[in-house]
Amino acid sequence: MIKKIITKKSRLRVKSSDVKDFERAIKIAKDMKDTLIANKGVGLAAIQIGVSKRIIWITTFNQTEKKSELQLMINPFIENDETHNFSDSQESCLSLPGKTGKIKRNMDVIVRYQNLKGDWLCSALWGQEAFVAQHEIDHLDGILITDKFF
Repeated sequence: MIKKIITKKSRLRVKSSDVKDFERAIKIAKDMKDTLIANKGVGLAAIQIGVSKRIIWITTFNQTEKKSELQLMINPFIENDETHNFSDSQESCLSLPGKTGKIKRNMDVIVRYQNLKGDWLCSALWGQEAFVAQHEIDHLDGILITDKFF
């Protein structure tokens, strides 16, 4: 079901809690995916539809099939959190319409996360995929892009 995107900053600043009930996460993830597709975004955090759980969707590129795919990440965190190979990222946000700016982000990150079965996985992301993952994980911590504009 397509949900309304939250735009009120005070609601977006809530820190999200870990997912423990993976059955409930299935419905949340489906609603998020429907909402992301309907709004033509590249990523979405659960807090953006009013659910303060650590769930994100990001767009990745499947090199084998040469097409974009959506990747679900539950309880994600960045393993290589130190700033090393950084670059400027021009970013906007579905929750902050009309706001666009430059942010310094790591070009490559390793994200550890769970799937809907609760299994732990790891993805090495580079470039745009890394930027989107960092942006969405920031949302889970109540951080907005406007906090990082330079």
